[in-house]
Amino acid sequence: MTDLESLFLDEYFKVEKICKDELHCENGVTEYIAEMESALHEIVRFIPSWNDDLKQLKRCRHIRNSKLHENDSLDLDVDDLSYLQQFHQRLLNVIDPLAVYRSEYRKIQAQQMQNNQRVHKTQTVYLESPIEERPSFAVELISFVFLIIGVILFFAFKRNRPAVANSAKKGVVFGVLIRVGYILFSIGCYYLKNGF
Repeated sequence: MTDLESLFLDEYFKVEKICKDELHCENGVTEYIAEMESALHEIVRFIPSWNDDLKQLKRCRHIRNSKLHENDSLDLDVDDLSYLQQFHQRLLNVIDPLAVYRSEYRKIQAQQMQNNQRVHKTQTVYLESPIEERPSFAVELISFVFLIIGVILFFAFKRNRPAVANSAKKGVVFGVLIRVGYILFSIGCYYLKNGF
């Protein structure tokens, strides 16, 4: 094994350990790649290095597998080691692709929650002050008829009551009609104000 291969594997295992700890799994780099592949495209497009990092991580994992299993089908060069060292530093500084992705995801979620709260506040204001509807024409007409009949009955029989007061039966009938007129008048007023 060459010095370059040894340095590469050491660096790879450092990255692997950080990924295991961060993602709580056994295969750190493999899980990191899987999470990158399952990320939302709407957010990934805001991270310029995303596709390059994914491609490079897959290449580094493939090189590591071929070196460990002594299947030297891939050539290792200094650029691979350099990338892995830079990636390791980005992991330590929490500016790696998944860290940036999670940060963007949280920003979008916070913005959506803020938008939802604005909509909710608008709806609450609307619900607290609903628009009052006028009663329909039929309701107004029926209420008005009750009102007129009530007034006619009340005043017509109120005026004629002393003239027929000598008859006990007629007096009771007129008293009932006056009360019915008053009730119809009250109903008409209520429905004109509130509707059915």
